[in-house]
Amino acid sequence: MKSFITQTLLASCLMLSLAYARDHKGPHMDEETKAAFEACAEEVGMPERESGERPTKEQHEAMKTCLEGKGIKPPKGGRPGGPPPEFRNESDASE
Repeated sequence: MKSFITQTLLASCLMLSLAYARDHKGPHMDEETKAAFEACAEEVGMPERESGERPTKEQHEAMKTCLEGKGIKPPKGGRPGGPPPEFRNESDASE
């Protein structure tokens, strides 16, 4: 009986996690916005994601300028936990 309950619980957890992953893939773009991102990426010479190459700071700025010129506000990035430890104040450490 315990193994049946355990198996049922594990199967339920798996199904819930799969449903959550399917529904939470991140922000979605409409076709017009996606086309603008692709056009700007090509225009500024952004590296392909699959290449593993990281864009330069200049490429980031050029991409931001290009998107703003097309009326698109780029998403805000950043760490959800706040600034890296070396940029925190002494008062932040006490919180």
